Amino acid sequence: PARLLLPQRTSKTMWRLCFPIVSLLLMEAHFLFNGYEALLPLPAALALFLLVPYRWVKWLEVGFLVFFGVEWVRTALRLVNERMAEGRPYTLACVILLVCAVYTLASAWAFFTAKIKDHYSL
Repeated sequence: PARLLLPQRTSKTMWRLCFPIVSLLLMEAHFLFNGYEALLPLPAALALFLLVPYRWVKWLEVGFLVFFGVEWVRTALRLVNERMAEGRPYTLACVILLVCAVYTLASAWAFFTAKIKDHYSL
């Protein structure tokens, strides 16, 4: 039987999951802004999966966060190339997207902290 986050574990565990949740929200906004409406349910579903404390959920989340980080880098490169070709400024947009990429990749590290590893040990 699947066990969800219990109230006594929530305070000790959930604050560490705020970082991946913010990353998923950023990717949700990215999909919406770029017209990928078909992908909108993916980050929402991944956020709900955080409630299921199985080991495979941890690896699923880490895999998608790494994939999303790479997507931020790909988007930054595409945007820089487009803006350079048009002669428009690109530095600020590039910095913002790369900060999103670094934050998303770093938030995957939350799943390797002791409390989170213990929580997703089933």
